[in-house]
Amino acid sequence: MPKTTTKKTKHRNGRQRERPGIFGRKPFWTGFSLVVIYFLMDALLLNTNEEMDTLTLGLCLGGALALFYLYYVHARVFRPEKKDAHDIPSFCKHPRRVAGIGFLILALFSFLLFFGYDPLFTDWFPALGDQYYRSSLTLLILIAPMIEELAFRYFFYDRWARRKFGVVKGILLTGLIFVICHPVTNMEGAILYWIPTLAFYMVYESFGLYGSIAAHMIFNFVAL
Repeated sequence: MPKTTTKKTKHRNGRQRERPGIFGRKPFWTGFSLVVIYFLMDALLLNTNEEMDTLTLGLCLGGALALFYLYYVHARVFRPEKKDAHDIPSFCKHPRRVAGIGFLILALFSFLLFFGYDPLFTDWFPALGDQYYRSSLTLLILIAPMIEELAFRYFFYDRWARRKFGVVKGILLTGLIFVICHPVTNMEGAILYWIPTLAFYMVYESFGLYGSIAAHMIFNFVAL
């Protein structure tokens, strides 16, 4: 009978280690799937004519966090580390801890902002609360940064384009895809989108995935 393959392979010292899962082996298509999921959330949350009920909105935010854990955190914590990846800052000595603790902080911040929406956007930022629905703010400030940074900076750039084409070409290629995926209607708008896009790459290279997510959140909040 033919031998069946497993998800484990031997090190030279005889220990077993797991191979990367499907998300790690197919970074381009993994990033593509995240972009599709984000566009579905965008259609559901952003282009609405009425306020979405809290339960549905909470499920969308929880789903985004669950996707982030499934696509990134689980593999980073429980599977072999990718030493040539830039998603964890080089000065961090314990990448797995950073990935896990960073996710806990991201989840805590997301739920604090979600449940503290009324006092935050009623007392501190009433203009935003009057101009945007809660669903739109949740998408733009919380969901978009974590899903877009995971798709474009980690999977498209770090895991795929940078290794295939190099740093400069990888940034230009995936940055162009990032700009095209946004509502750009003219050349001026495309140029303006490149400024924060390049900034996100610089932050990613220096402070990793969680750093670029934080920068993206701050930029979207200020831009609103």
